[in-house]
Amino acid sequence: MSQETPVSLLTPAGRQKLIEDEFLAGYMAYFRKAEDTRRWRVHKDIPWEQCNPEVSEDVTTMVEGYFAVESYLPDYTSTMLDMIRKSRGRAWFTANWGYEESKHAMAWETWLTTSGKRTEKQMREYSEFLAEKEWNLPYDTPRRMMVYQMVQERATYLNYHNLAARVEERENDPALATALRIISKDEIAHHGFFYKGIQIYMKYEPQGTLDDILHILKTFGMPARNFLYNWNEFEEVVARAGIYGAREHIRDVQNPILNALGYENRRDLERAALRLRIAPESIGPQTLPPWVKEPADRAANDVVVSVGE
Repeated sequence: MSQETPVSLLTPAGRQKLIEDEFLAGYMAYFRKAEDTRRWRVHKDIPWEQCNPEVSEDVTTMVEGYFAVESYLPDYTSTMLDMIRKSRGRAWFTANWGYEESKHAMAWETWLTTSGKRTEKQMREYSEFLAEKEWNLPYDTPRRMMVYQMVQERATYLNYHNLAARVEERENDPALATALRIISKDEIAHHGFFYKGIQIYMKYEPQGTLDDILHILKTFGMPARNFLYNWNEFEEVVARAGIYGAREHIRDVQNPILNALGYENRRDLERAALRLRIAPESIGPQTLPPWVKEPADRAANDVVVSVGE
């Protein structure tokens, strides 16, 4: 079965093979670009001597929160690898992702101690506290986890990108600003890998993929809420500063993803997902008929109920 075979004629096994082939090709392209344009060194590429001990406590709270999130790297990688270990492209990406994220944790800890905002003893005790908790996968299938990771990585990028702008404008800390800019590039690259993965799923498993995107958008939550001891304070600080909150999530995370996939907003996606359920199996995203995207003449839920869904 070749890639020229119509998607509707592929067996489930044939679809899965093509999905995995494209994931592996996607990882190889990702890796080459990272090696050529994005690799950096924690100890040399950030001007640590320019840390500013007068940075505000709000910014310190945010950086400490980012360090906490990155501290669950062993859980993130081990649980994901258990789920997708047979997928060479995704498994290898996860291993590479873990390496890149480990540098992020090192950078946040280095800034906290070098700036004098936290002592090494405080960081050691905090790390031990975090190690007592365990992060578990929020969704139970590889496809849903890829949707979640696509959204989460863009949200993380937005946090770092917006905080970098604030630090450059108000805090006079070239070290932190540089770290945020460098690391935000890693995060948007991670988002791009997962976004391209969702495009692959859309090609071969359109109905299930649309349903999964809709489910994750309705239930998504940042991982920090599950283990930050001061989550309420952290959430309030980042929202008050305009770094990340409900408004920013819709405007700068959810809607750009939907627009890139060809949908105006979540309701537009919901309408397409519901209508695709009653479309012929031969129809994929590349051949969606006009009626999938037209405004509904009755509620989308009614369309599904009318065919016994």
